[in-house]
Amino acid sequence: MSLFKRSRAAAHRSAGALAREDKGTVLVEFLIVMPILLMLLFGAIQYGMLFITYNGMLSAVRETSRQWSVGTLTTEAQVTAATREYLRRAAPWVQTAAVSTPVISTVGATTTKQLSLTLSVPSFQATGMNIALVPAPRTLAVRAVMTGE
Repeated sequence: MSLFKRSRAAAHRSAGALAREDKGTVLVEFLIVMPILLMLLFGAIQYGMLFITYNGMLSAVRETSRQWSVGTLTTEAQVTAATREYLRRAAPWVQTAAVSTPVISTVGATTTKQLSLTLSVPSFQATGMNIALVPAPRTLAVRAVMTGE
């Protein structure tokens, strides 16, 4: 009977020794997995910021073109200023946006006018992060062509 008690006590001691040996493994596993999880998290955030900025750029160009089409905006300077203002409202974190000189041209021999407007933003400005965690073009660009009368 004493042999049984001894083996049971030895089993408890060896289980305790294993528990003491495993104390540091949780920390090591955490340190291995955490950078990967953080990269996935910030990559998802960066992709979302790119998507939001691109949609804001589309809205700014579309709304400016629509206003020009109905006659609210008449000069190239007004079109450029309105585009920058709409982008500022849609994506306030974008500091620098390149609005190409709006081209207002006459189509054919008629009095129909056409506006061509391009807006571009560097990708690092579109996300607000200087680290590229997701593949993206160097510059996000949108273009709108609207016909007015």
